[in-house]
Amino acid sequence: MIFGTGLNAQNLTGKTDWIRPGAGSDNKTWGIHNGIVFSLWPNGVETGDKGTGGPRGLIRVGYEYHGKTYLINFIAVEPVVDNKIEYSEISPSAIDGKWGKLFWAGDSENANAYNPADQCRGVVSHPDPNHPEVEQLSVYIFIEQFLNRSNPYLKVSIRSDKPDEIGFEIYNNGNSAKMDRCALTATMGNYSRLRVLHLADQVIDSRKLYNGYSGIDFIEKEPYPVAKFLKLKDGSLSL
Repeated sequence: MIFGTGLNAQNLTGKTDWIRPGAGSDNKTWGIHNGIVFSLWPNGVETGDKGTGGPRGLIRVGYEYHGKTYLINFIAVEPVVDNKIEYSEISPSAIDGKWGKLFWAGDSENANAYNPADQCRGVVSHPDPNHPEVEQLSVYIFIEQFLNRSNPYLKVSIRSDKPDEIGFEIYNNGNSAKMDRCALTATMGNYSRLRVLHLADQVIDSRKLYNGYSGIDFIEKEPYPVAKFLKLKDGSLSL
């Protein structure tokens, strides 16, 4: 699944300038200069944010532009088992009982045991053999098991030739209950006021869709089946 920001800033240096935690650093922020940046609690993603950058149980997504990072959105994880849905932002942690599942990062899919001393810089690879100059930074994000016994984890990737896109792959740990589905939710859909959904046969503009609605509550509209989504050459969804 690929999310794009709709912004057009690009890395013009000819050399990939990744944003990664330094050796010995407890910072949990990854990304690319003049492009997408993401972080995990307790690190905020926005420049000048000295706090936690919001609640636990979320991936913070921002955009770095000329040395300053702006918050775009939060991504939550919603696994469904036997028609029972949980929401990572408000599901209580088994560690301290507080709202928000604990997220942690690893350089491989084997780093699925939480250790606060572990460091993750992300792995840089070359995903396109036809364009060996292209780099990809990948980070695995793990989540403590949900109350419905699901235990998904994610692979988050950013490519040097597409700095304004971020890719999410959803996997299931071996100890997880079988999931009916697992959704990734942008929790602040109107925060950046850039919510335009490009489908295979039409473009949905949120300003028209919700024209006349002045409330502050969640509001449901018709669903959009996967068959209508744009797809990349490898079959992944583009949103």
